[in-house]
Amino acid sequence: MNHKILLLTQNFPPDIGAASFRMESLVKELASRNYDVEVLTAYPNRYNDLRISINDTFGPKVKITRIKNLKQSNRFIQRSFSYLEYFLKSYFLAKKKVKDVEIIIATSPQILTGFLGALLKKRNIPFILDIRDLWPDVMLDLGITTRKSLLYKFLKHIEQYMYKKATSIIVNSPAFIEHIQKYSNKRIDVITNGLDDFIYQYFLEEKPKNTQKGRKIRIVYAGNLGIGQDVKILTEIKEDISKNFEFFLIGNGSQKGEIEKAIKVKKIQNILVYSSRERKELLEFYRQADAFFVHLRDIPMFKKTIPSKVFEYVATKKPVIYGLNGVAKELMDELNAGYPFEAGNVKSLEATLIQLKKDLEEGKWEYKDNGILKEKYLRSQLSKKFVDVIEEVFNETTE
Repeated sequence: MNHKILLLTQNFPPDIGAASFRMESLVKELASRNYDVEVLTAYPNRYNDLRISINDTFGPKVKITRIKNLKQSNRFIQRSFSYLEYFLKSYFLAKKKVKDVEIIIATSPQILTGFLGALLKKRNIPFILDIRDLWPDVMLDLGITTRKSLLYKFLKHIEQYMYKKATSIIVNSPAFIEHIQKYSNKRIDVITNGLDDFIYQYFLEEKPKNTQKGRKIRIVYAGNLGIGQDVKILTEIKEDISKNFEFFLIGNGSQKGEIEKAIKVKKIQNILVYSSRERKELLEFYRQADAFFVHLRDIPMFKKTIPSKVFEYVATKKPVIYGLNGVAKELMDELNAGYPFEAGNVKSLEATLIQLKKDLEEGKWEYKDNGILKEKYLRSQLSKKFVDVIEEVFNETTE
């Protein structure tokens, strides 16, 4: 196999995040099967506070082409300009490259990257669209825009155009299928986010220790501090409950400023906010943690979404406090992940924290591994499935 693939993704290692990790694993699997892959991406631009060096050494089968563009700010307007700049610069560059390409892959969000793949689509070239979030409809649920706004109507046209032009669509949540089928009758495959194999191995022999009575329980959240995650809920816990815990929040996002302001105004001393960390450093935070926290606002669109970080949390064998609904809650229940609470409900969270403290101090928490994490969610297996789909679609298209 020596076919040439053009992969469009604004975020790629050493950037951190679900898109980067998903695409990195895909590229490695494609190269291992002897595909020539060109990745059209940006320079690391998600986190101003993360100092990382670029090392684009993926072997002779992979070429990385990077575009300079604006940092992806926490502010919606500036982040939108970053997306638009990547789209415009990539379009003119990709127009030249697509002449020799046999397969186009684009991952969305951001939605303009998927749109770019759709614009580049030619009649005899399969275009595989990877959908990881349902934009622009998620913007409605978050209150960012309305159905009557020009922005929403414009992005909705783009969304439908992407589905129309795609040869095949891949989604990372089974709950996305019904939404997409409203606009497209194309083939849809589910390939979820997952867990990097090295993280699974890292914690394979880990033996969680009982929490000493009287010591504050360390709870870690690592990821996007945005309005969708609403991690600010931790600042609303009653002091007589909160005082038994230390919360370590690691990341960046549109709600970070609000969280820091609430900490200052309420003089909260046990919620510590850290800038984004490289993965090796992050694993040390995981080792020191007693438990983890994950939350999504209780809105319809998030019932369809699976936060990518949950796989790493479960791999540690430590309890996860999760305020999730829909497919994400079903997944966490399936993985025996820990302690659910009602999303957006502070009293429910407080009751869950009380139970967590009791169980940890009495040694009642035990991770019951049912093998599902290893069987279904290791990144290497998911990438193999991804490439299998690519090959099937290519063969069907070129027959």
